[in-house]
Amino acid sequence: MMAMSEEQSLIEVHLYGQLRRFAPDRDAAGESVALISVKDGETILDIVRRMGIEPQELSHVFLNAEYSGLKRRIGAGDRLGLFPLDMGLLYRQYFPKKESD
Repeated sequence: MMAMSEEQSLIEVHLYGQLRRFAPDRDAAGESVALISVKDGETILDIVRRMGIEPQELSHVFLNAEYSGLKRRIGAGDRLGLFPLDMGLLYRQYFPKKESD
């Protein structure tokens, strides 16, 4: 069995609003995307904390375009979208939140 390469163990974390300050490229006009390595069994909360983001700063979290809770497991190739409190959306009224896998 071959070991997973570093490139394959990355996820994209898209940061919006005030959370852009945690991105390597803090350009307000551009995309604020961080490439983060992920370990087996890690959750969204693990990634958020590792990036230095306080969970209380989050309004909405999307994992692969699904409105998600922080306990969901994350894997290589996933795309995570993090929205701060000042960009609260009405998703909770229209879409069910997937809390865990």
